[in-house]
Amino acid sequence: MADDVLGELTRAADGLLYPSDTDAPFEVHAWPAGPADAQAALLANAPPPPGAKIQEVLPEEFFGELTDDPRFQTLRHTLQTSLTGLHILRVGQVNIAIYLLGQLPDGRWAAIKTVSVES
Repeated sequence: MADDVLGELTRAADGLLYPSDTDAPFEVHAWPAGPADAQAALLANAPPPPGAKIQEVLPEEFFGELTDDPRFQTLRHTLQTSLTGLHILRVGQVNIAIYLLGQLPDGRWAAIKTVSVES
């Protein structure tokens, strides 16, 4: 079941580019079950550089800017209906790693990563 969800997420993210100074694709990852907190899961599985700023943004804020391509709304819907507890974490200041995180039915974390370059 969880692998089916990862497949759905991969299909929803396929071909999408996050618009910024450098358009970046979305990569789907599965992280082991563990911390129940999204930020702790991020630190355990994709530790940022020391001192990197981590900011959580609401899905409405993140997806609200992505209205030009309806596939972003499909991605949002897939995330919100397939995962428990959708969190969006921005890590860094200029080269920003963006993680869309939620828990799969088996307790593992699904992480979709993209990058935003903001000058």
